[in-house]
Amino acid sequence: MRKNSWIWIAAAWFFVVRVSEYYTLRNDLGHELTWEGTLRYTVVELGFWLFMTPVIAWWAEKFPVERPALVKNVAILLFLNVATELLYSSYRVKLHHFVYPDFALHSFWSQSRTYLLDNSVIVAWFFWAIVGIHHAIKAARKSEQREQELVKAQLEMLKAQLQPHFLFNTLNSISWLMREDVEAAGDMITTGHARAVPGD
Repeated sequence: MRKNSWIWIAAAWFFVVRVSEYYTLRNDLGHELTWEGTLRYTVVELGFWLFMTPVIAWWAEKFPVERPALVKNVAILLFLNVATELLYSSYRVKLHHFVYPDFALHSFWSQSRTYLLDNSVIVAWFFWAIVGIHHAIKAARKSEQREQELVKAQLEMLKAQLQPHFLFNTLNSISWLMREDVEAAGDMITTGHARAVPGD
């Protein structure tokens, strides 16, 4: 992946994480935002989605949502979406105390279920957004490539049309010079340039 792509991905996810952080910590949990808490939450969320974005994009490339394998690939992506949600919930449980040191940690399975139920919709939304963006970028690149190929074909066609035209004009000029000035015709054949014909 290009360096510039990583910069845009990181910037986009940083913005999304910050908005999510505000509503999660302040509105849902009633937790006062602090610089330390902000940094912990941002690092954990940003780290997960920075890692998963190229992985999900690769899945979208390998299982494109298009015919002839549309139904099969959608089913596979749905399964991978569920796998991503399970991975996300486990990841967040492991780092729960790091993000929320003041909140009690229940059993692993209980906390995993809580994270899974509370975040399933938003994780699915992120997952399919990445798939959609990947296909949009892919379609744009294909369209640009087709346009470049069309321009190239038009130039080749124009070149093919112009070459016989210039050849015909050259032969016509030589034919005319052969009647008016044999030496000038000879010069045109050997050098490609004709000297001025006396009387012109």
